[in-house]
Amino acid sequence: DDPIVVTTCAELNEMRNNLDAHYALGSDIDCSATSTWNASAGWEPIGTLAAPFNGSLDGNGHTISGLTVNRQADYFIGLFGVTGQESTITNLGLVAVRIAGFNIVGAVVGRNIGTITGTYSTGTFTSTYSEVGGLVGQNYGVIHNCHSEIAVSVPSGGKGGGVAEAEETGVGSEESGRAVNGGSRREGIDDVAPDIPRSWAAERQ
Repeated sequence: DDPIVVTTCAELNEMRNNLDAHYALGSDIDCSATSTWNASAGWEPIGTLAAPFNGSLDGNGHTISGLTVNRQADYFIGLFGVTGQESTITNLGLVAVRIAGFNIVGAVVGRNIGTITGTYSTGTFTSTYSEVGGLVGQNYGVIHNCHSEIAVSVPSGGKGGGVAEAEETGVGSEESGRAVNGGSRREGIDDVAPDIPRSWAAERQ
């Protein structure tokens, strides 16, 4: 089937109504208005543990800018909250995002079980408890050819990574860099994920 073409932040928000559909960005999207959505809680992440996103999103090289999530008491925070095994996210940029959550926080996905390729993020990320990554907060899927240039903040003793953070084994990165302030775990992408080839992280202060 032809993908549903998305060109506005309002249309992006509609993806939550069909979690198995195929979507493609038709232009760069400005989501800076999300800072005032939901009584200033911002964007509501798409997909939950009970109903994950199992569709696809092709960014077509476009960006989503200014996305704000301010949900400091919530789990599974990002553009997507939870993505399932059948999900794919490709060729997408999340730029100048401001993401804050309690635990399992990332720009693109809170908990990823699917596949993410050719995707990057920039901005600031905060977890008031633990597990925060520039792209993905908790990864059990595949991340390929992605990068993140971020400022990450976690409490002392928290866990963070530049691309993703998870309690899984295996590292396939070619480059890594410091990306975490406050947490006690190693920075960059050393602590991540089952499968993260050709991905890198860079520090921003």
